[in-house]
Amino acid sequence: MTSDIERISYRTVGGIECVAHPQDDKNLWEYLLKERGLGKVDIIVPDELFFDKNVRVWRPEDGVRKTTEYLKNISLPKVPDTFGEAYTFPEDVSKLTMIDLGRWMFKLASWRAYCLRILTFEELDYNINKKAFDLAINNKAAETEKIQVKRVSKDFLISSIILGNKVYKSLQFKLFEQETKIKALQKILDLYQIQAECMSRELTRRDLVLKESH
Repeated sequence: MTSDIERISYRTVGGIECVAHPQDDKNLWEYLLKERGLGKVDIIVPDELFFDKNVRVWRPEDGVRKTTEYLKNISLPKVPDTFGEAYTFPEDVSKLTMIDLGRWMFKLASWRAYCLRILTFEELDYNINKKAFDLAINNKAAETEKIQVKRVSKDFLISSIILGNKVYKSLQFKLFEQETKIKALQKILDLYQIQAECMSRELTRRDLVLKESH
């Protein structure tokens, strides 16, 4: 009789060995009873049964939306007319006129300001998603540790949880993409800053030459 069964061993898709009891999740227990009734000894539980509880309550997009709405009340730069266009930076800034130097300074400043705006929202989205992802994974790892048969390292446990669930895998790839984009934006900001500093040094040099000539 199925009522006499007190525990059933199973494995997650990630390969973690666990034990379920009648008082555990009803859908999980009924699934295990059905598989056991088919004569299966090595029962592998689908990820939608093992992970669905965390996935349903995890909504990091709500935090992103609220913070984004808050930032809309702050004055932020609009996209400059020349932003996104390819350009050739002068190799010898000493040949530029004072007007051209000023134009380059203002142009680089507007590009850098708008790039910082993009970076702000990218980091906002990334940070909220990353914290929500870590929280969900750590909670699931803690739950799994309580029921697993063999003790494994936490790093292995977390990796198995991610690899065994398509939702978590897609979210991890999204975080990888966001992290790469943030690093690229930071490098572009450094580029604008280097070029602006080059223009600034030329202005300082000309100012010194002018003072020495008097």
